[in-house]
Amino acid sequence: MYQSAKERRPIKDIIGPHLALRYSADKLFDDIDSLKNTEIIIDFQDVYTTSRSFMQRFLYSVI
Repeated sequence: MYQSAKERRPIKDIIGPHLALRYSADKLFDDIDSLKNTEIIIDFQDVYTTSRSFMQRFLYSVI
């Protein structure tokens, strides 16, 4: 049975602790899309703030 690799992606290391711009969500998903055949764990640890626009883009991209 094929098992994909798992990789934790800490958002604070990719974007920073304050998620404010839609562009930041695009940057996150560009990073995630570069990892083919990998199960991704999106880690929000040490993220302090998010904006409505960031979360809207994030949720749109996840769904």
